[in-house]
Amino acid sequence: MNDYPPAFRRADIFVLTFLVLAALGCWYHFTLNESKAQIVTIKASKGEPIRLSLPDNESKKKVNVKGPLGTTLIELSQEGVRFVTSPCPHGVCVNLGLLTKSGHSGACVPNGIIVHLEGQSQLDALTQ
Repeated sequence: MNDYPPAFRRADIFVLTFLVLAALGCWYHFTLNESKAQIVTIKASKGEPIRLSLPDNESKKKVNVKGPLGTTLIELSQEGVRFVTSPCPHGVCVNLGLLTKSGHSGACVPNGIIVHLEGQSQLDALTQ
């Protein structure tokens, strides 16, 4: 007779099922459940943060933000926000591409500029 336990016990299958469902829930929450950005907050190392709405039409709005190294050009469009030019040495912020979803952020660290996207508030009439 074989005295070894089976490869998977009921508790093992339960734990494995729970982990798979938790992973699927996290994947849904962080990828599919993202809302489209509507508000942009631009923070420079000096000065007050700038809050702007994304354009509703096909037009594009360009914003110049001054930082310690010089001026960074940020473009706002209906689709999202992107860094167009920046005086930083490596241009990592320009290579970020288009930021589109609520909660996404981008930064030009050498020039001290941070861009953060926000969506519509998730508050309902009872919690306002």
